[in-house]
Amino acid sequence: MTKLQENDNEISLKCEACSPDAVVASKESIDAFISSNSGWDIKRDDDYRYIERIYTFKNFQFAFDFAALVAKIAETNGHHPRLIIEFGRASISWWSHKIRDIHELDLSIASECDEAYVRLNNV
Repeated sequence: MTKLQENDNEISLKCEACSPDAVVASKESIDAFISSNSGWDIKRDDDYRYIERIYTFKNFQFAFDFAALVAKIAETNGHHPRLIIEFGRASISWWSHKIRDIHELDLSIASECDEAYVRLNNV
C-alpha cells in the first residue's frame, strides 16, 4: 500500500497490486499458497486468472457475517474481491484487476480470509 496526498489535507491508500505495472505472483509463490491453504483453487476466466474458495456455513446469517469480515479486510487493504453470498456458502475470488492475474497481495489477503473463517467458526 502506498499513501497518496490529496487536496493537501486528505490521505488515502492506493493498492500497489492495483497498478498496471504490478508484478504477477511467481508460480512458486502461487503453488506454495495452494499447497498450504486447503480449499483454494486457481481458476481462469476469459481473460484473467484468479484464486477462489467456497466457504460453507450452517445458515445464511453466518455466511453474511463472514462476508462482512471479508469486506473489512478488503477495505483495510484497499483491494476488493468478487464475493458471492448464498444460503450456507460464501464464494470469494481474488485477483488484481489491472494485471488480470494473481498478485502477492491476493495470496496474503486470501490467508486473512481463512483466518477470519476460523475465528468466526471457532474451528
